[in-house]
This record gives sequence, C-alpha cells and structure tokens, in this order.
Amino acid sequence: EEKRTNDEDIGLAPILKILRQILSKWWVVVLFVAIFSASGFGVAKATYTEQYTSTLIFKVSNKDKDLGGINGSQITASDAQASTTIATDFKTIMQRGNDFITAVQANVKAQTGKEYDKEDLRSMMNIELLPDSTLVNIKVTTTDKKLSYAVATAIQSVYPAIAKDVFPSAHISVADSATVAELAPDSSPLLYTAAGLILGAGLAIVIILVSAKIQNKLLSTED
Repeated sequence: EEKRTNDEDIGLAPILKILRQILSKWWVVVLFVAIFSASGFGVAKATYTEQYTSTLIFKVSNKDKDLGGINGSQITASDAQASTTIATDFKTIMQRGNDFITAVQANVKAQTGKEYDKEDLRSMMNIELLPDSTLVNIKVTTTDKKLSYAVATAIQSVYPAIAKDVFPSAHISVADSATVAELAPDSSPLLYTAAGLILGAGLAIVIILVSAKIQNKLLSTED
C-alpha cells in the first residue's frame, strides 16, 4: 500500500508542477481573460443588429368543427395521433409548400408594396410543433418591425384556403393571433464574452507552459 501511495504521489507530481507554474503567473491569466472577454463583448455590441419577432399559434384537430354529436366531441387516442400527423404535415407545407409561400408573398406585397423573394420569406419563419400538443408555433423574425408583423399576418390570412384544400376534413384554427413584433432578446454579448474568457484563459495557460518549458531547456543547456 505504501508503494501504491508513492506511485500516486509520483503520478500527481507533473500535474502539481503544472499548476504551480500557472499559479505563479496568475496575473497573465487574469490579463488575457480581461482582454479577450472585453474584446468579445465589444465585437458582440459592434456587430449587433436589432431583430423583431412576431408570433402566432395554430391549433390542429383531425375533426371538422362542423361535425356535431358524440363523434364531434369525443377525442380518442387515434384522433390525437391523427391530429399530430396533420399538424406535422401542416408544418411541412408551410416550410416547403410552393402554393403557401406564393400566397404569403402576394399578401406581404399587398401590405408593404414590395415583393420579397420566396426563400427570403421562408428564412424569416421558424415553425415548430409545441411538445405534447397539436399546436404549431410560428415565429417570424426580421430586422424590420413592420415586416415581421406583415409576414405573420399574411400567414394568418392565407392559411384557411391552404388548409381547406389540403385537409378538408380537419380543423385548423388560430389559437393565438399574430402579435405585434417585439424586439428579440440578444444573447450574443454573453456568448461572445464567455468565448473570449475561455479563449483568453486557454491561450494564457499555453503561453505560460511553453515559456516555462523554453526556460527549463535554456537552464539545462547552461548547466
């Protein structure tokens, strides 16, 4: 057991030596961390562009709202599964369907007087299914507050015709109407500052260890 303890001490020796080298030059680490963190924060602020997001939510059901009686009110497991499938298909149509994006393009042009490229319009939209539901959440984000809202209201305006043609027996409704676009939160200063901190600390440690190794070689040569 004593031999094992000695072996462990020997194994820890290089690690402790490295730690002592780093701690002896702690000010270098602090200096690099400060410089790179400040630089990261500065880059984030210098490159920041305000973005505005408008949101809307659709609710999808496999049953037509006009279906009355027990059949219209009861929801079975197969109904829930069918509704989820329709919600997924509805999402895909909004992401890839040409008829849908063409209708949105025309509506946005009517509102803004400008015709936007279809792919540019698609890139403004973030469409996702909310977990454990048949709700389709749509976020429209652009650098123009009015444009974000125009695209969101366009989606809300054109969806009934598209839904009726593709899902005639289903019911797709607006659960939450398009909201006035709001300034999107900016997390880039935090991310850039954290990246600068990590990069600065890493670079400082490398410089300390390399300089210590060079110094040791020089001393060995003199001896």
